[in-house]
Amino acid sequence: MKFLLATTCTALLIGKGIAMDDFFVLKEGHKVLNDYSNPLPYEYISESELPAEFNWANVDGKSYITHMLNQHLPQVSS
Repeated sequence: MKFLLATTCTALLIGKGIAMDDFFVLKEGHKVLNDYSNPLPYEYISESELPAEFNWANVDGKSYITHMLNQHLPQVSS
């Protein structure tokens, strides 16, 4: 349903001669596009600083695991 709505809106806009690029405006002060200057974790953390093992069920004695949910496929009997 959402896809149909989005497709219809896009078709209407294109049909009226409105380019999709008209919706993206470069605001004042935002002159650099795609500035990915922050370092990635592998660039500032050495492998020796990482823990030997990690488990979400025991992070400093606290569990961040939720209970198991039944995700089986329903069986339809006829």
